[in-house]
Amino acid sequence: MPDHTKAIIVAVISIVAIAIFVLHRWMTSPSRAVARWMRQIEAGETPDLPVRTDFDFDLVQTDVGFEIRPLRGQTGEVVIATWQRVTEASAYKRDMWSTDQICIAFTLDDGTYVEIHEEMRGFADLCKHLPTALPGALPFESWYMDISVPAFETCLTRLFTRDSTPQPA
Repeated sequence: MPDHTKAIIVAVISIVAIAIFVLHRWMTSPSRAVARWMRQIEAGETPDLPVRTDFDFDLVQTDVGFEIRPLRGQTGEVVIATWQRVTEASAYKRDMWSTDQICIAFTLDDGTYVEIHEEMRGFADLCKHLPTALPGALPFESWYMDISVPAFETCLTRLFTRDSTPQPA
């Protein structure tokens, strides 16, 4: 086989390999995935986000509230909060320097706080359950995107306040 034929074959194989690489990078581009997720959210759909598996804490819903349990060999107490003791719930964003973290602080009837955040397994499920557990709480879909943007701003949003005025019997 002549040298120029070998050179043409190598060039064609190289061009095909580069085209496949570029096409693969374009198809799996993070910006394409984010754009798809935004379209899904704007359409009122749940985005098909990749499933995360490396959580440090587990947020477990119970019949009367929720528990925060350490995972992955961490030591610590299980934090228990009951819905009956929640007097206020506020969502906000914490600046973690290179990223943000969506959080909810629950104020309890004794003035203490319990904070949950999106890095806990079960966060989205608990957020979706809030209007059922705390009647009058804002639904997840109505506040999550408003808190997410703009980046690195707190965006404090009150989700729930319990009316503490005594009701006549």
